[in-house]
Amino acid sequence: MEPTPVAKQVAGFAAAAGMAEGTQHVARFNAPHGIAHDPVANDVVVADYSAHFLSRVARTGRANIFAGSGVQSNVDGVGTAAKAARGGGMVFLAGGDAYLTHMNAHVVSHVTSGASLTIVA
Repeated sequence: MEPTPVAKQVAGFAAAAGMAEGTQHVARFNAPHGIAHDPVANDVVVADYSAHFLSRVARTGRANIFAGSGVQSNVDGVGTAAKAARGGGMVFLAGGDAYLTHMNAHVVSHVTSGASLTIVA
């Protein structure tokens, strides 16, 4: 017999939007839009549409800002020096790199496991 699937809140707090690192309900998102599983790190990365950042969420529920700074812009860079406006859909490749769409900005970025974000299209 298969176990019954259980939905569980891992990170964020529905009553408070924002941009903050932390564990479980301490972490804040404004409008999480895209999410993808990183097969190398075995965690997920969340693209926040309104707060303009990517957050890496571990299985423990700890969320860490991975790229972007909360500023709506599209600028190549590493970590918080990168600007990730209106993050949307995201897909990871087998090696741990990803592609991210920027909604309303009409660009696609390549994101490395080292938090380097480069506009490719």
